[in-house]
Amino acid sequence: MTTVYFASGFALRAILINYFEFLNFFELSNVFNSAFIVKESAVRGTFDYISPLLLHFDSKVYYYILDVIAICALYRINKQSALFYTYSPLSIVNLLSHSLTTLQNTLTLTSLTLACEGYAYLSILLLSYNSILFFYPVALLIPQILIITKDSTNKVKELTKYTLVYLITTLSLLSLARYISNDWSFLNLYKNLIFAENLTPNTGLFWYLFMEIFSQFRYFFTVVLQLHAFIYVLPISIYLSHRPLLAFTFISGTISIFKSYPSIGDVSVYTSLIFLFPDLYQHARYPKFVATLTIVAAGLLPLFRHLWLRAVTGNANFYYASTLLWTFSNGMLLVELLYAEAKRLFMMTIDKDTDISQYKIKQV
Repeated sequence: MTTVYFASGFALRAILINYFEFLNFFELSNVFNSAFIVKESAVRGTFDYISPLLLHFDSKVYYYILDVIAICALYRINKQSALFYTYSPLSIVNLLSHSLTTLQNTLTLTSLTLACEGYAYLSILLLSYNSILFFYPVALLIPQILIITKDSTNKVKELTKYTLVYLITTLSLLSLARYISNDWSFLNLYKNLIFAENLTPNTGLFWYLFMEIFSQFRYFFTVVLQLHAFIYVLPISIYLSHRPLLAFTFISGTISIFKSYPSIGDVSVYTSLIFLFPDLYQHARYPKFVATLTIVAAGLLPLFRHLWLRAVTGNANFYYASTLLWTFSNGMLLVELLYAEAKRLFMMTIDKDTDISQYKIKQV
């Protein structure tokens, strides 16, 4: 029966990607993942928004194959996660947008699968390539190494070794990019990602804030917002070192929230990985509320965009308000994950016959 479900999902994707030309909306495409930008950069030979190492083909089959690879990789980890990803509206509309987020998700899930199955060096290679293309996956390095070394007796030595492998691989890929582009101009890609100078609307926090604030405060808020994508890596990796897959899921969630140019396709990865932890559901506080809030926020994004640009009965404030709700709902989901794990660990330290009503669990 499982085979039928996945075959139906693949068939549904094939039908939809042939029926729709492509979806080009703020929630799905931005200057760093849009098919238009890829074509324009290829014609002009510039690398302000894409890497010279990008392997891209202007074909629907290209995106379809990438999505199938992502599902197959996720299937090797967990069938429920793969099934959710297969039928998730977020992953489906992301496929129909022909955005590079599909490639990023495929690289992320494939490198995760290889890490879980013990293919350490190939996993690090894919993560390095993913980081070169999209920058933010570098935050996944420590959680991924913890997954690789989960059975190791000398984690510090292994962590150092694989970090060095990652650095050497990344430097080698950067040298290859320099060779392809004939100069170092491709580094503008990372400069543009960090400073977020293109203020095209998207589902992130940067664009509207940077349009409204005074220019003298821009660099301060750039540092603050960019730090949020990376500052949780070390504490979360330490706290969840006993459960590195959960650390990987949490960090992939923070990336999808705090990266400078996100899309709703980024969320499809960590929401699928949540199914790896069914034991946490009983310890969550408001799982139904958070799930409902996320669904409502996802529905408000296209609605408020329509009110702003089509019906012209709203303005940019409407759309930014919907992106704030979307960000908040995803943040709540991550908080629920951490709270549920903290409560699970607490329940393991007390006797089963203990009346837990005498304890007042607070989130600090």
